[in-house]
This record gives sequence, C-alpha cells and structure tokens, in this order.
Amino acid sequence: MGNLLYISLGFLLCLIAIPFSMKIGEKFILDKPSKRKIHTIAKPRSGGIAIFAAFIAANLMLDIVPDKALIPITLVFILGIIDDMYTLKAKGKLTSQIVIGLVTYLVGFEFSYISIGEMTLHFSTVPSILLTILWVTAIMNAVNLIDGLDGLSSLLSSISLTTFLIITLFLGSSLQGLILVYLGATLAFFIYNKFPAKIFLGDCGSLQLGYILSLASLDILAQNTNTQVIGIIFLVFVPVFDTTCAIIRRSANKQPIFAPDCKHIHHKLLAHNISPCNSCYILGILSVLAAIAGTAILLMPNIMIIILLSILMSLIAYLAYAPEKCILPIYTKITLKELATTSDKSNSND
Repeated sequence: MGNLLYISLGFLLCLIAIPFSMKIGEKFILDKPSKRKIHTIAKPRSGGIAIFAAFIAANLMLDIVPDKALIPITLVFILGIIDDMYTLKAKGKLTSQIVIGLVTYLVGFEFSYISIGEMTLHFSTVPSILLTILWVTAIMNAVNLIDGLDGLSSLLSSISLTTFLIITLFLGSSLQGLILVYLGATLAFFIYNKFPAKIFLGDCGSLQLGYILSLASLDILAQNTNTQVIGIIFLVFVPVFDTTCAIIRRSANKQPIFAPDCKHIHHKLLAHNISPCNSCYILGILSVLAAIAGTAILLMPNIMIIILLSILMSLIAYLAYAPEKCILPIYTKITLKELATTSDKSNSND
C-alpha cells in the first residue's frame, strides 16, 4: 500500500508540475530544430524541472529520501538547468559531473567492491573514489546520450526504475522511496513526452534520471557484497550499450568522444524507415529483456542466466545491426518527411 502511495504521489505531482514547466521552457529553454533532430518546430526542454519539483514536493510531504542524497541530486538538477540554458562545453560538463561523483562518494554512496561469480574484490579509498566517479558519470551520460527520440529516455528510465524497485524488494535499499517517487514522476512525464512529444526532458531531466539510476544501483550494491555488478549493468543495458558503441566508434574514427553524431542505435532504426514511435518501443522491449536478464543474474540460478543472456545478445545483434530484416509486428515504414508533417500537424492542433 505504501509503495502504491509513493508512486501515485510522484505521478500526480509531476502531472501538476508539467504545465508550469512547459511555460518556463517556452520562455527560457526551447529545443530548436537541427539536422540531428526530427522535430521541425521549437519545443520546451524543461521536463526535468517537473520531475525534480515532484520529487522535492513528495520529499517535503513524506521525507522519502536520506538527507545525504539531497545534495548531489540538487547539484545534478542545477548542472542540467545551466547546460540547457547556456549549453556548456564538453570539458566543463564532464568536470561538473566528476565533482558530483566525488560528492556522491563523500556523502556515503560508494563503489567499494566488485563481485564477479564467486570472486569479490574490495577496494581501498582511492580506487573506490575513482570507481564511484566513473560509475556516476558513465550512467548519467549514457541516459543523456540515448535521449534522441520522443519518449525514449523516459521509457527506458521507467523500465530501469521498475526493475530496481523489484530488486530492492529482495535485496533492500535505503532509497526505495526515492525510486518509487521517481518512477511515478517519470511515468507521468512519459504521457507528455511520447511521440509526438509536447515537452522534452532536456539535460536537466536526462542527467537527473541517469543520476538516480546510478545512485540506486550504488545503494543496492552496498546492501549485499554478493550482488553481481554485471546484473546491475543489465538493468540499464540499452543506454550503456549504446554509449559504449559510441565511444568505440568515435575513438576508431579519431573523433572526440563527446562529439555528436547520427549513428546511435535509434538512428540506425530510423535509417531503415522504422518510425520514431516504433523505434522507441523496440528499444523498450530490448530494455525489458535486458532487465529480465539482469534480474536473473542477481536472483536466479546460473543456467537461467546463460539462456537469457544468449537470447538477449542474439536480439541485440538482430535489432541493432539488421533492422531492415526486422519481422516484429510493430515494424512500420514511414519517411522522416512524412513524420515531420505529422508532428507539425499534431502540434498545431494542440
């Protein structure tokens, strides 16, 4: 009953906050069209404001999160707002994320060990700090970089948060209330963010959701030294997989790691005339499969892990590299020109 209350509260508070955040975005934070974007009219990218407002309001009502977590979450929110308004350079943004990772360690959330099979490696202070910073910045940037389609980041984050919630029921977490409220808020935001989106997350939202996922995972890992880190990674698999591919691709082409391109996994689906809506749901299905595999790694026998991982990796190769042969029933063909026309008509009717 308590879990349902927290989710419902996050959902309702975010629904209330979204119209106000849209007005703020229309005045101060507009996402303008570009070659890398499919929308052809400017839209507010202030969704992170609504999600953060829902979290703060819920915390004031129910005191859902330890005080030590408020500082880094607020810092992420501030970083995102500044980046949305002034477009920080990559080095400045990364430096800020490193500082947030350090603050995360200092307030008590740390990457202190890695369990792989029967082996557990414990880390001293310096390696623990470095791994905590790496983990936080990696997950934040992964969710930020995958935010290239209407509803994609909010859908994938909702799936990850749901799976984290299930895991906390078995392994425990001091951040269960935080996960519940953010899950409710993200589900509410998805209503406005799904294709055709009326509002975007912005860096304020995508960095925030990425940070919540990294924080929740650190807290779950701290509950039990037998928790397999690979299982946690699978709970956020699609963003991590896409970002890893982007880093390898850009390094191989001698491009800056943070240089934008149109070769993300969702761009591959779009390039084969799969609509943005269906591309989003295909990646959502992939995320669910990864979440099932991650849950199996954390909670189920090894034979099930092998089976699920084999199926998952086959689907990844199939969907990511041969989407033109996709036989899923949700496959449809629609040109980007037709999509732009549809999106504009929809927005003109709103």
